[in-house]
Amino acid sequence: MKLLLTAVGKRVQLVKYFKNHFEVIGADCSNLAPASFFVSRFYRISHCDVPKYADELMQICQKEKVNIILPLYEQEFILLDAYRKQLKAIGTFLMLSNKTVLATCNDKWATYKFFLDNDINTPKSYISLEEG
Repeated sequence: MKLLLTAVGKRVQLVKYFKNHFEVIGADCSNLAPASFFVSRFYRISHCDVPKYADELMQICQKEKVNIILPLYEQEFILLDAYRKQLKAIGTFLMLSNKTVLATCNDKWATYKFFLDNDINTPKSYISLEEG
């Protein structure tokens, strides 16, 4: 199986671990990413805020016949969620929570309320000092 890790950066230990189970392909916006020397193949791609970013990842997935893409940079999560169906259509599974989960986890107050609503022990929290 082929695994594409985005924003590999300094994640050398993660790459080494996954290489025990997958053929690991790395992508990053810098040629200086230390982990790029430990993957099977490396692609220098645009930063995730560049409009062609998702298309570049799609091209890599098609070319390499990637089975799983695991994004590692939070800034790209919402963007890549929008490409979930296109990735699936080319045989690539996006290993990422859905948009609802991402939105909840990106909002500390929403996460706190989710924990309370689901009986998950969490410290008391306040959105303002007046509430305390």
